[in-house]
Amino acid sequence: MNADDAQNIRRHTKEARIAGVTGLAFVVLFVTGMLLGSAVPDPSESDEEIVRFYRDGGERLLIILGAYILPFAGIAFLWFMAATRTLLLEPRHRPSAVLVPMQFAAGVLFVAATRSTAANDRASRPMSASACASLSARSRSFAAPTRS
Repeated sequence: MNADDAQNIRRHTKEARIAGVTGLAFVVLFVTGMLLGSAVPDPSESDEEIVRFYRDGGERLLIILGAYILPFAGIAFLWFMAATRTLLLEPRHRPSAVLVPMQFAAGVLFVAATRSTAANDRASRPMSASACASLSARSRSFAAPTRS
């Protein structure tokens, strides 16, 4: 074994370690973000319970925290995909010319789909008329100009 082979083995080991760590980071961040973000009230609950849920702030903070964690999960996943792609581009591991770009494209599409699904899920939950009126009244109070 010459010096170039030892250098390649060290680089390959480092890239494999990065891929593994970022893959595990993605799993931890994704599961945490989804669990925190799913703590929303059921649409069948009464209007007062829904308004109280969002007014109290404790659970709302968890939802916001989950929403901030999910983009970092996406970044970790893309990093994992890039590290895995680098490993697949090694001459001795190259399975096919189609697999490497397809693997990376699938990863990018996965991140885009999970982000749009999470945004759509939160935006499409039905709200009752009185809860909408209460939130609308509160938003008007924020937008009302102050007179001095």
